[in-house]
Amino acid sequence: MKKGDRKAPSGAWTPDPRGSQWTFGWTSSCPRLSVAQARAFTRRRARLLARCRRLGARRLAGGWSKLFSGELSPGCAVCAAGGWSYLESNQLCGRGCFYCPRPQDRLSEPYDKILGLSFRSPSAYAAALQAAGHGGVGLSGGEPLLAMGRTLALVRALRAALGPRARLWVYTSGAGADERRLRTLRAAGVDELRVNVSADGYRLDAVRRAARVFPVVAVEIPAVPEDERRVRALLPRIVRAGARHLVLHQLTCTPHNDAELRARGYRVTDNGPFVSPSVVESELAALGILREALARRLPLSVNYCSFIFKNRYHALARRLRLARLLRRGKDPFRAPSPAGWLRRLEVAGTPSGLSALLRRLPSGSARRERTRLLLRPEALAHPALGTKPVVVRYSEYSFEGLDRKGGRLRVALGAGRRARFLEREERSFVLQGVRERAAFSALLRRGAGSPLRARFEGYEALPSALHAL
Repeated sequence: MKKGDRKAPSGAWTPDPRGSQWTFGWTSSCPRLSVAQARAFTRRRARLLARCRRLGARRLAGGWSKLFSGELSPGCAVCAAGGWSYLESNQLCGRGCFYCPRPQDRLSEPYDKILGLSFRSPSAYAAALQAAGHGGVGLSGGEPLLAMGRTLALVRALRAALGPRARLWVYTSGAGADERRLRTLRAAGVDELRVNVSADGYRLDAVRRAARVFPVVAVEIPAVPEDERRVRALLPRIVRAGARHLVLHQLTCTPHNDAELRARGYRVTDNGPFVSPSVVESELAALGILREALARRLPLSVNYCSFIFKNRYHALARRLRLARLLRRGKDPFRAPSPAGWLRRLEVAGTPSGLSALLRRLPSGSARRERTRLLLRPEALAHPALGTKPVVVRYSEYSFEGLDRKGGRLRVALGAGRRARFLEREERSFVLQGVRERAAFSALLRRGAGSPLRARFEGYEALPSALHAL
């Protein structure tokens, strides 16, 4: 460990050679909410949410996990539609923000968080996104302006491959954001600039310079609880500086910032294995800032992107993109569900018994593969199935490794490297009897109202937690 490095909490955390992510095997030392604290927090949050709603806050997709006022910025609109990708162009930054989730002391390879891959070649990255049909890209870091040559090469390759309609935006702390660099970014094809002013003591100099160059400028910051009043007072000045969008994020805990967040007394909620815990006070601060902006009727859209929305919605976008990119042809027996999982319906049996059943089903509604019969959804209601149990399997494509010579190679990474993805099963359910098959058919047709909705939540529809703060 180098001098000055922060010691990680107990448990393993090692650099992932594929990119700038980390392999976690740790438990955050930040305190959790007691039962009484959770109740008080829920009541306070409910009051803030109700006030925001009365003042005109809007919600995305019928839920309250993405709450905003006014109109989303064009880049956020692309993200909300699931058409974006997010690239960490490097891991260099000298700001030293206490909340930063990872070390920022190495150049690293550009890492795409949606695909889960590092790319050595800008042209290879652009080609991968073109094949996946992405409509926008956010370039972050570290600090993209500290690796200006790399950032420009990526922007130019993306613009050439994705065309003029694609939305490209860059995140910056303002470090090195002089007018010359900003004009160079704009000339290369960047549409929006997002400035994290909390990394620079909430100074707005970089915002004012950016507003003279870019048609869309946003202030994008984490909601730091102790800075809530400061940000609320800053809102009119953000407007005067030329920004029309404020994006707020919830603080999250990682091995790198765990000690810093604990020292500030933050409390966290656990979000499941291999998922960062999120800071509850940060959500209250974000809602308080949104309420203030609404009450002042400022010409500033405020978008609160909660951690649960980012984590689950971005995972959904990744599954859908990989399913589109890697799915084997147009196989009607392995169709993606609305939540992005590859769905298979199967009946097990002997080869002779399945062949006999296949002959009784409508043509094209089933296919035999050895000791299983694959079904299309419309076959579930056919009386020939009788009371046979039907297994519903959900899988996704996951990154398997790098292979220079053979295997299922799908995505070129540059410098002779290619990515291999394999299909991995996540979960299976058994439909017992005619009634459950009919209920599942109704769930596929209509979504809401099926008695099996809760059982299949997250596989056939977005989790309910995505629709409620």
